[in-house]
Amino acid sequence: MRTRVCFSRFHPLFLLLYYIAVISVSVFSSDPIILGLSLLGAILLCVNLFGKGLLKDAVFLLVLTVLLTATNPLFSHNGITVLFYLGDSAYTLEALLYGLNMSVMVSAVILWFKSLNAVLTDDKMQYLFSKSLPKTTLVITMVMRFIPLYIKTVKDINDTRRAMGLYPKRNIFKKIRNACEVFLTLVTQSLENAVETSFSMKARGYGEGERTSYSTYKIKPTDITLISLLAISLIGFIYAFGVRENSSFAFYPTFFVPEMSALRISMYFVFALVSLFPFLINSAESIKWKYYLSKI
Repeated sequence: MRTRVCFSRFHPLFLLLYYIAVISVSVFSSDPIILGLSLLGAILLCVNLFGKGLLKDAVFLLVLTVLLTATNPLFSHNGITVLFYLGDSAYTLEALLYGLNMSVMVSAVILWFKSLNAVLTDDKMQYLFSKSLPKTTLVITMVMRFIPLYIKTVKDINDTRRAMGLYPKRNIFKKIRNACEVFLTLVTQSLENAVETSFSMKARGYGEGERTSYSTYKIKPTDITLISLLAISLIGFIYAFGVRENSSFAFYPTFFVPEMSALRISMYFVFALVSLFPFLINSAESIKWKYYLSKI
């Protein structure tokens, strides 16, 4: 992950609320414009965070989008615009568009969660939940630590066995046996690590006396302002699309586009600012950095 990302340096509470807001809107909205803006914001943020490392995920999401879009009309035969028939089943344009809309939502949510995993690090999660849920937070952070650790351990075990000439190439039964031995080695190391971790925690006095914590995160007026603006935007979005706007995009029985009122357009603009906020912040920071470099 790139380190020069200004968005990840905001207060953990704002980051958590931001992700809850954008992911909730993306999941519960079927508006193609909202989902498109959400996907755009998630892509731009992931590009800032991971750079070229996002290419593999991009290929996966592209394949997933094509599969979800193409297969939805196979299960849903609603719609009046029939493209062709597969046996007695109609392959409709409306079902195809609905599948595309849902695949955009799934891709956006996956990318938001990918960036969340990089932005809300273990120390931020501990800061947010250690006082209210200390044991649960400890378990979650340890699991998040052990998953990449075990993946690296399996790779190291395989590399060691391959260097010792113990890695079979053709015999499938020997491959299965080798996989079982690697698994047993991993389990043994995991148990040893668990015992060492428990001894270390006991030696440090974990669970004895009143628990104290130290954190460098302090909420600032900027964070309070951003949280307030985020709450106002979310309330306005719910009011606009849940109360005032009676019509919305529909896919069945035919694709329907609602009238673009001033309130709807303004809410699209607000959500665009919210979803693109990380990219705008990072871009502004990059421009400022290049300006200061030019002055040297």
